[in-house]
Amino acid sequence: MQDQSSLMDRIITLESTLMHLQIDLEKIGQVVLDQQKQIEQQQRQIARWEEKTSRSQDEFIDPLDEKPPHY
Repeated sequence: MQDQSSLMDRIITLESTLMHLQIDLEKIGQVVLDQQKQIEQQQRQIARWEEKTSRSQDEFIDPLDEKPPHY
């Protein structure tokens, strides 16, 4: 009987540990998904800034290339 009780205790401990690991794994998975969403959002934002900056550079006139108003 003692061996069977000890075995049952070990099984209960293993099942409890497994349950906690599954919960932790689900939490980690959610964190990874949230981070992926943030990364994608930041990539879109960077792409917009790069596009805006490149358009601004095309419109930029170097003041050294301009003639002074008295010429």
